[in-house]
Amino acid sequence: MGKRTVIVWVLAVVSLLMSGCYKNDEFGLIENATETSTAWTSISPANRQRQSFTAVARKISAVEVRIVSSKPDTGDTIALNLLANNGSVMFTTSAAVPSGFDGWLKFTVPNLETDIGGILMIQIADTGKIAFGWKYGGNTYPGGCAYICNIQKPENDFLFKVH
Repeated sequence: MGKRTVIVWVLAVVSLLMSGCYKNDEFGLIENATETSTAWTSISPANRQRQSFTAVARKISAVEVRIVSSKPDTGDTIALNLLANNGSVMFTTSAAVPSGFDGWLKFTVPNLETDIGGILMIQIADTGKIAFGWKYGGNTYPGGCAYICNIQKPENDFLFKVH
């Protein structure tokens, strides 16, 4: 390969990098998945448990939350709301969760459009059976914080993943 060919290739690659065509910022991943904490709190509807996060991509395709069973013999339905920073509901869905479930619960989101850098919130709740809790830890995610019993807790974050 001659010197001229190398220069053409370098210019082509630099051009692609500058144009943004080399990356896909349509979908991103936010992951606050530190499993070291054993703390969790009930996701009863009255508690209004939420986690704020900063959007890193133009679309959201899924949300995962780390839940634990508080009543191993009781299943329930868990609802997920994605909220705008002003509290308005952008998307809602639910999933039937079997008794004893302890792990990552994934909710599919049909390519919800977001603004990169915008603050959104994940809110989950069961039907009131108090069968599940949401795991949380210290301040492990700098782009948001937990709201436990409807009180902002900047020193805590729930465990979540946003795809």
